[in-house]
Amino acid sequence: MNKIFDKFRRPYYIYAPAYTHKSAGIRVMHLLCHYLNRMGEESYIYSEALSPNLWTPRLTAEIKKRHDMLGVQPIAVYPEVVHGNPFELACVVRYILNHIGLLGGPSNYLSSDLKFFYIEEYVDQETGIDNANLLTVPVIDLGLFNNKNNPFDSSRDLKVVYPGRFLEAKEKYPDLFDGAVVITYEWPSTQEEIVKVLRKAKVLYSFANSAIIGEAVFCGCPVVMVDSPYTRRPVTYWNGPSGDGLFADLGIAWNDSQEVVEMAREQTKERYDIELVARDRFVGQLHSFIEKTQSMPITPFKDASEWSVSRWMVDRQPSSGRVFSIQMLLKANPDIGTLGVAIIAPLGVDPLAVSSTLASLGRQHRSVDGVWLIGPGAPSVEMAQRGERVDGDAPWPQLLSERVARGDAPDFLWVLHAGDQLLPHATLLMGEYRLRQPDPLVWYVDEAVQGEMGVTNPMLKPDFNIDLLRSYPYTGRGLVLSTVVVQAVGGLDPRVLDLAPIDLIWRLVEQAGPGVVGHIPEVLVLSQVGLMDWICHAETMVWSPVVTQAHFVRIGSDAQVVPSATLGVNRVDYSLGDRPLVSIIIPTRDQLPVLQACVESVMEKTAYTNYELLLVDNGSVDAGAVQFLAQLEAMSLDQVRVLRRPEPFSFSAMANFAAAQARGSVLLFLDNDIQVMHSDCLSLLLGHALRPEVGVVGARLDYLDGRVQHAGLVLGMNNSVGFGFQGLDGGQSGYMNRLCATQNVGAVSGSCLMMRKDVFNELGGFNEQDFPVYFGDADLCLRATQAGYLVTLAAEVRLQHMGGATRLLMEQFGQTALPDAEQDEPSVCQMAAAVGARPGLSPQLWSFFAWF
Repeated sequence: MNKIFDKFRRPYYIYAPAYTHKSAGIRVMHLLCHYLNRMGEESYIYSEALSPNLWTPRLTAEIKKRHDMLGVQPIAVYPEVVHGNPFELACVVRYILNHIGLLGGPSNYLSSDLKFFYIEEYVDQETGIDNANLLTVPVIDLGLFNNKNNPFDSSRDLKVVYPGRFLEAKEKYPDLFDGAVVITYEWPSTQEEIVKVLRKAKVLYSFANSAIIGEAVFCGCPVVMVDSPYTRRPVTYWNGPSGDGLFADLGIAWNDSQEVVEMAREQTKERYDIELVARDRFVGQLHSFIEKTQSMPITPFKDASEWSVSRWMVDRQPSSGRVFSIQMLLKANPDIGTLGVAIIAPLGVDPLAVSSTLASLGRQHRSVDGVWLIGPGAPSVEMAQRGERVDGDAPWPQLLSERVARGDAPDFLWVLHAGDQLLPHATLLMGEYRLRQPDPLVWYVDEAVQGEMGVTNPMLKPDFNIDLLRSYPYTGRGLVLSTVVVQAVGGLDPRVLDLAPIDLIWRLVEQAGPGVVGHIPEVLVLSQVGLMDWICHAETMVWSPVVTQAHFVRIGSDAQVVPSATLGVNRVDYSLGDRPLVSIIIPTRDQLPVLQACVESVMEKTAYTNYELLLVDNGSVDAGAVQFLAQLEAMSLDQVRVLRRPEPFSFSAMANFAAAQARGSVLLFLDNDIQVMHSDCLSLLLGHALRPEVGVVGARLDYLDGRVQHAGLVLGMNNSVGFGFQGLDGGQSGYMNRLCATQNVGAVSGSCLMMRKDVFNELGGFNEQDFPVYFGDADLCLRATQAGYLVTLAAEVRLQHMGGATRLLMEQFGQTALPDAEQDEPSVCQMAAAVGARPGLSPQLWSFFAWF
């Protein structure tokens, strides 16, 4: 029968980042859409940017609506890095383009998800090679990447290095980078330029599994893989003449001995012909992909509430009864002040963006008291009649300040950028929070992104967090400002453009303290530009450190703001003052290999040398450990002391015992299974500890395999104390950059905890009676917070923590590895008051993210 009488086939919705030739994974997703359409299927891609050379129609709301009307059930295709089910479809395909979880995606998927793997190497144990679906989309242009007619082939002289995502590559392998040409995400900028480099290269060292490997081999350049978190030694390699050498994939080696590299070079000649065979195999794989995905059962989507941002947002909306109650409450309390909106409209702005913002103001449950359209892009006819037009060529902060100075301004102005939309209850809740908290003069709210397919990317921000704001402007750009304050300080600083409200925050905090900044922990703004995208804009990255540095200058601090390894995030280097003595306290018992690795890492890798080591022995009986400690004592070193405390194990008592004998004015408590990774760890921690406003400092701890153990303790997790971000890949930046940005938290772990000795004594040290083994660190941090100190997580400091050493507690100390219910009881009772505040976290995280 002719196909025109067949039922509609199910379309494909493919989720992919903006197209770029610099990412093989992104190219694969776009090419999959292209090849499906070439095969006669109906395929669309949801992406910000498309390639003009590919058949990849963009998925729009209109297309989705048409499919709904036709009754066809689309098939969602997500790369492995995507969490959840953004399309909210019943049929989901996970395309695994790397080792599961390596680049920050989920570590497991729903049983109903159909998995396809790019190559066998990425197949997980649960699936197994025999049951795996393979789909190896050809991503390399063989017409461009080849070694045909190469005039440089006999005189190759370039050593090329590709670090990929491994930011520590140069620090760990400095000799490898010496005299090398380094390929990055930014350079070379075109594929043609990459070809020129690779055709002259004698060897490419790669720190990542990437398409650059195949591109190099096709250009006749052998590849040496270097160990990193982003390269995993495959099962299919064999021993060359110098030990473990070659991949089963031709032209690739794990050894840079001359023999192995030469063998790999010879193999590059065979790789081209083999690739042609592989491309024929891909056609069969694609037919199988289509057959299996089109055969997926058609079922209603029952799990939308688990994944849907939109549904979660609906649940957060106030009921009609609550709306009416708040309206009556605000009507009875007019002293909360008036609230207007300033819409920033730069030159060339889309009039529809301004219109969408104005439309959202018309839907408010509490009417706004005036609208200002600010900037040269402000409309001058119909839309301007709905507000006052404030035109001019000056930067918008200057135009707004001048308009405020002319008088007749609302008490507060909500700064929005054209395209931003307020949710209907936004101004209503702003009034409610003003009634609850009359002191703040600047407010910020949570936000999400409004896209064609709905609401995505909710940014659930913490209450005012000094150290996080110094790291990056997490509050966002849509702030609510007191017009009285704007006028009192002489206006917003026009030089720093969109960072002017952040500059105002710092000036107010410097004069009146953090209480002048308020936060509404509800998503009230749908932004046209997401927060994480905005902080990475060139303009933001230029002015954010300038604003923060100016803040330090005004308060008389010599701290220096420097860029971190994460785009858009800054690091602050604080002064070490008179470089005080640091007493490093390490409780221990037996476990010689663990203790020895800890001590050696401190002494060999720590650049800051003014410290003493206090090893608190809790009655070691292992012969090796006893001998090691005895030898240290016999050496009579001023820098190393062994303290004996054979009483029953109590971490808190051992810590207090050592602190009383410490000579240093700064204490650092370390577990004996900690290992120092970088030379500046101690100095970075010390810089924070010497800040008078900081009471406790901690570091981010990673397991030995690179996964995160924790980045701050979470108070109230499971009615107790838990680890934030535990188990995530250490290469990720984390939700809202929380794995790499210094921030204030509720508590840090005693596995690495630094504080000034005078503060430790002021707080009375660890609570030996109520928390002898567990929760003493959280209790100490809470008491520091109650005393007015900040608890800071220096996320730029990363230490390795075995984590598993605590499992020896039962054998060595007669203690369980984890607290039982009885041990949990006092922590829950005494921390109950603090749980509601959860310093450093938004309360909405608990209802949204499973990993919290």
